[in-house]
Amino acid sequence: MGKKDEILNRYFCDSQRFCDFFNGVVFGGDQLLDPKDTVSCETVCRTAGGLRRQRDVCMKTSYQGSYVICAVENQTDIHYGMVVRTMLMDAMEYDRQLTEDDRLLELLTQEKEERGMNVLSDYMIEKGKMEGRKEGLETGEQHMISLIRCLQAENRLEEFLAEGDDPQKRARWLKEYGL
Repeated sequence: MGKKDEILNRYFCDSQRFCDFFNGVVFGGDQLLDPKDTVSCETVCRTAGGLRRQRDVCMKTSYQGSYVICAVENQTDIHYGMVVRTMLMDAMEYDRQLTEDDRLLELLTQEKEERGMNVLSDYMIEKGKMEGRKEGLETGEQHMISLIRCLQAENRLEEFLAEGDDPQKRARWLKEYGL
């Protein structure tokens, strides 16, 4: 591992930075991962045959008793084999989980209640998006209230209302008042 990778690993070991990265890049700005619910987890993957691989940074987050594992693999140079390496580590982790807990295997193979891991993660993503939207709406409301107060204080509210519902004009007003 190069010195640059070590620096990035230390940087992303901070749960706030890790969550900010995933929320911004992976989830398109939706606040799905919360640093308070995110903890570091084992970065070494092993199989029964003794194969061993290590991830750069790995975090676990929980929601109502279930958890999702997110990982970062730092690269300073493009290496097209990284996709295969990551897939291998994911498969090793799934194998470990299935071997460790036979109940999980039973749950995943039952035809009734086919709520596999994908359904659970989709549910968590959707719930997080809704919470992020709610937070965004509240922030937007606060900005609009602040703008209206500023416009009233400067007797410019009529001017603002006359411009209608044009999003570009609204953005210009918000920018003008630093909101």
